[in-house]
This record gives sequence, C-alpha cells and structure tokens, in this order.
Amino acid sequence: MKKIFVTILFALTVSISYAASNTTMVSACVSVNAVTNSIDEMISSYDKYVDKYIATMKKAKAGDATAMSEYAGLLKQAQDLQNKIEKAKGQMTEAQLAKYQKVVNKLAKAMQNM
Repeated sequence: MKKIFVTILFALTVSISYAASNTTMVSACVSVNAVTNSIDEMISSYDKYVDKYIATMKKAKAGDATAMSEYAGLLKQAQDLQNKIEKAKGQMTEAQLAKYQKVVNKLAKAMQNM
C-alpha cells in the first residue's frame, strides 16, 4: 500500500511540475505574441502617420493655410511614435524591421520630391 501511495504521489508531482512548465511556456508565447502584435500596430500607426504627414505637406506646398495648423498635431504624434519605435527596435523581427524601413523610405522619397 505504501508503495502505491509513493508511486501515485510521484506521478502527481511530475504531472503538476509538467503542467507548471507548460503554463510558463504558454505565458511566454502569449507575451511574445503580445509584443509582436504591439509592434505591428505601432508600425501600422507610423505608416498612417507618414501618409497623413505627406498629405499635409502637399497641402502646405499648394498654399493651404489649414495645413500649418495641422502640422503642430503631427509634430506631437511624431514625437510619441519616435519614442515607441526607439523602445521597440531591439524587439522587432526581421519582417517588422523590413516593414518599418519601407515606411521610412516612403517618407524619405516624399520629402525628396517636395
């Protein structure tokens, strides 16, 4: 009887230990996915910002006076995005870095053409 109890106790201990390690692995995967999704959202926000910035600069170049009032809001948004990007650069995947670089190149090209 004592031998059966020890065997059951050992099996339960191993089972609980295994479940705990799997929970940790699942939590780590969820955390990585959350960071990845957050970075993807940030890059998407930056892309939308660049589109709006380019459109605003085109309006300003065409003489639209309202473009200058929009510029102040864009500056604040640029600072916020830049801070987020700097924090995330070390965590970006190669695909995210490529997507981010594509947005940067789009902005640079637009600035050259203005």
